[in-house]
Amino acid sequence: MRRLIPSLLALALLTACAGRSGPQTPPPSDAQRLLAAGQQALADEHFSMALGRLQDARVLARSLDDTETQIRAVMGQIDIALIREQSDTAAALAGTLDALARRDGVSALTRAQTTYMLARVDAAHGRSALARQRIAPLIQRRDALGQVARLLDCRELLAAGPSNCAEPLHASEPLLNARIQRLRAEAAVHDHQAEQAMQWLESARGLYQQLGQRTGVAATLETLAQVAARAGDWPRACDAMTRGLGANLGIRNAPAARRLVGSLAQHCATEPHRQAVLDQLRLALPEERPARWHRAAALLAQYEATLHSPAPARPR
Repeated sequence: MRRLIPSLLALALLTACAGRSGPQTPPPSDAQRLLAAGQQALADEHFSMALGRLQDARVLARSLDDTETQIRAVMGQIDIALIREQSDTAAALAGTLDALARRDGVSALTRAQTTYMLARVDAAHGRSALARQRIAPLIQRRDALGQVARLLDCRELLAAGPSNCAEPLHASEPLLNARIQRLRAEAAVHDHQAEQAMQWLESARGLYQQLGQRTGVAATLETLAQVAARAGDWPRACDAMTRGLGANLGIRNAPAARRLVGSLAQHCATEPHRQAVLDQLRLALPEERPARWHRAAALLAQYEATLHSPAPARPR
């Protein structure tokens, strides 16, 4: 059930950075412009472009001794690593982030955002207690950062067992509302209410879809597949797996894509010709070498075509 909150902090950072230029402030530096471009690419889920812009911003900000811009660039890089389930990369970047945040002159808002991001890394490594300890001061805030901190705290509570923490959560912002619905789905699973959980997940997926938020769609479909499978609703589970695989290929999340290919092969591809396509797809997503994304997408299209055509006749 556990998938990371997708890019909410990136949007909060964009909001926090918006409108800073004015008659009382100097124009942004080249490093700050690169950072803004990287944050926008991250919000738009153009992750490869975002990584390039954020790395360029880090390098230039380091040469300018601009700690705030370095911190924000590293947070963006961690966000992408977490979305793609690259936990080792996120952990390495977290050490850099922590060191930068300890420097003199870092603003209180930036320190608070850093604390939230470090808590996300802790959560990704299963250090739930430490994550909750970090964000304890943040959940009292009444801004966007406080909202996402409360969502993270609730997610960690639900990971440990049943909780009603999602019941009082409300948000007018659709992206936050979608995440709340996913948390309510997790609570429903704990209460053995699979159908209610799937309704919450379908609602969340619809919100993500309307927003064009592919990361949220991908995570929600994988969770929906898991819940449907546990409920024994295999047609729904297999459909969600197939759609989730396409979404995860779109955002280049290799670990999730490999999980879904394995689940499809084990539970859904009963015909040999479908198994053969999935075997080829698995080879396009090796663990030790770069994935062949275009090849994987083409094979998924081939697999989907087999779902709408009769199985080839067996030779006599």
